[in-house]
Amino acid sequence: MTRAGGAVGFPADAPEADIRALAEATAAEVRAGTLHLSARGGTGLPAWYAARGWTEVGRFPGALRLGPDDVRDEHWFQREIRDRRESVGPSR
Repeated sequence: MTRAGGAVGFPADAPEADIRALAEATAAEVRAGTLHLSARGGTGLPAWYAARGWTEVGRFPGALRLGPDDVRDEHWFQREIRDRRESVGPSR
């Protein structure tokens, strides 16, 4: 498998399943029901995340200026945790 870059704390060639498992375990530990991330447009990252079950919930056109002639969109994604009932606290 090839990915565009690595996740923080993992080598660039870390298996996707390892990264996902740690993200889901951490989210459950802090009782989060949803994971959120942003990705730079103009790369394969937005399509990569969408193909793996992440939902694009927003886009900020021209948010990232990487150089004088290199302006990119920022894409915002979210993903529900598998068993939300275990990851959220009681309703108030």
